[in-house]
Amino acid sequence: MKRIMMSLAVTGAVVVLAACGNTPAPGTQAAAASTAAATTTLTQADLGKKVQEALLKKGTFRVVSTTAGADPSTLTADVKLTGSTPEFVVTADGMTVLGAGGQLYGQGKGISDGPQWVKHDAKKTGVDALTGAMIQLIAWQAQPQQFLAGSSYATQFTTAAGPAVNGVATTQYNLTIDLQKAAQAKAFGDSVTAESLAKNKTTTLTAKVLLDADSLPRKIDYTLGEDTGTSTFTNFGTPVVIAAPPIDKVAK
Repeated sequence: MKRIMMSLAVTGAVVVLAACGNTPAPGTQAAAASTAAATTTLTQADLGKKVQEALLKKGTFRVVSTTAGADPSTLTADVKLTGSTPEFVVTADGMTVLGAGGQLYGQGKGISDGPQWVKHDAKKTGVDALTGAMIQLIAWQAQPQQFLAGSSYATQFTTAAGPAVNGVATTQYNLTIDLQKAAQAKAFGDSVTAESLAKNKTTTLTAKVLLDADSLPRKIDYTLGEDTGTSTFTNFGTPVVIAAPPIDKVAK
């Protein structure tokens, strides 16, 4: 997933905390796994909206994203959608990124020296700006389902009965999103822009999306050019406690 996002975020123009709606609903406890058929079929126009609404209703989730190929990696994120802005903690490749109170913080290899946290500041320039771009990039991956906001701009869209994921029946959605058209229409907000995509030779994203009967994403497989990634979603409604780092642990 990291390589896929690196390919898209060629300008570092990734804005996260306002990307997923303004008024999340309270979380609920995770429902028991069901083997009943996933009968709900969403349209191309409402896929992204319905998936986000289902996640907001649950309030929390965990996503594990893996990237295959020459530079394989694994990213794990716990996400909380019950506040005014999404909050999350993401770990990947020796780095940790935290979103809390509308602020982004990063720590670890490639971000900070030692145990100190770095607070993202959009006004920073030079090396600090590059560090900020890395923090934003990792933060965006806390919610890979955000790409489904571009489903209305899919050039291919089909549905079929999907395989069970962890004992839960699914409906499979196959789509190829025209990223350029979606970005021009601001489908991704400021996360992926037409300007950033202009530098990228691959302008389509192909995805296989497995949704359960409640429109919750269970698994999403991505292909962008030669890069492939998989995101698996679990722990819907499980309580998540996320807090900003102590002031004395944040680098000045």
